[in-house]
Amino acid sequence: MGDKDDGSSSVVWKHIGLYGHSVGTFICEPKQIIWKSALTNRDDTVSGTTKTIPAVALKNALWTVFGRSGHLRVQTKPKSDGTPYQKDLKHELRFDGFPSKDADDLKATMKELYDIELQKHGMSSAGTQYGLTKIAGKNIVFRHCILEDADEEGEEYEPREGEEMMSMDLTEVSQCVLPGNNRNEIELQFPESDAAEAGTDSLGTSKLCFS
Repeated sequence: MGDKDDGSSSVVWKHIGLYGHSVGTFICEPKQIIWKSALTNRDDTVSGTTKTIPAVALKNALWTVFGRSGHLRVQTKPKSDGTPYQKDLKHELRFDGFPSKDADDLKATMKELYDIELQKHGMSSAGTQYGLTKIAGKNIVFRHCILEDADEEGEEYEPREGEEMMSMDLTEVSQCVLPGNNRNEIELQFPESDAAEAGTDSLGTSKLCFS
């Protein structure tokens, strides 16, 4: 479970990854959430990236378990005038590496410090290569497509939306193109990010096709 700092109400989880960065320390403080990268520079004197999410900017928190690892999505909201609380604050930050058994501890921490309900977020592992795609906020979401049996002979199968299979941040898309003369496909291209820390996983220069 998360460790409480002596003499404070902060709760700390170590060895937590942040998407696009490395593994670090996840700290819940009364006024903010802080993530500190474990990477240092060559002389080991300067710490790496630090991300701060003000408590007033918190909107939702979603929890998913893959195997033994718990994944947390923290969603943020802008100020009343539409501007972000911080210049580089994303609409969603994704953390991984939480022990799956810590769900209740994290839920209690989110409720006590930020009055945020930690919601369970189901994910599909069906492995199909087709599904239902839609835009949700600033994400493109790909969901498992479940075909309902037709009631009468000759009727078409009715597709039903299942659990999420994957989602991507649309702010990371460099361009969207129609490949060749095929009007039934859309290709999303992602550039390599200069902001990603060395030795970490990122989308890199890649593309995804939807039809």
